Amino acid sequence: YGLDSWNALRERVEELTLEFGAATDQFIEAATDGRADRAERLLALHPTIARANVYAALALGDAETVERRLAEQPGLATERGGPRGWEPLHYVCYTSVGARSGREASLVAIARRLIDLGADPNLRFPWRHHEVERPVLWGAVFVGCALLLAKVLRDAGANPSDGVTLPLAASAVP
Repeated sequence: YGLDSWNALRERVEELTLEFGAATDQFIEAATDGRADRAERLLALHPTIARANVYAALALGDAETVERRLAEQPGLATERGGPRGWEPLHYVCYTSVGARSGREASLVAIARRLIDLGADPNLRFPWRHHEVERPVLWGAVFVGCALLLAKVLRDAGANPSDGVTLPLAASAVP
């Protein structure tokens, strides 16, 4: 079909067939699973994903959209939802596209607002490997590479001695 690889063919077929709702969910999942390249490709294919829902806005660091939704529904700050069934602070801390796209300041503003509305800076989720519960601090540091975001979490009481963040940080030091 004139494409360079199997992956290029798969991506072209996806471009032609992926429905918007599925593309939005896959974007959010890729953005919060360390697959920034895939998330950015989906966003390029479907630019309106950026405005599709609050979870896409959280992953992209769209502070204006998130603030508007929180003003309408403050309880959203601690409600689980989206394709991963996470609280909003998870999506902010585990995004691999938000800080990468120069939006760390927006992620910081969103995190502060969520914490002000009751989000827990020590929030965790069960990770599929090693029966470990990963804290949002770990996500901010290791997935998002967003040190300013990690500082906001720390200032709000996130525990760096959570049994995960410090040991993994120490193992990454050359």
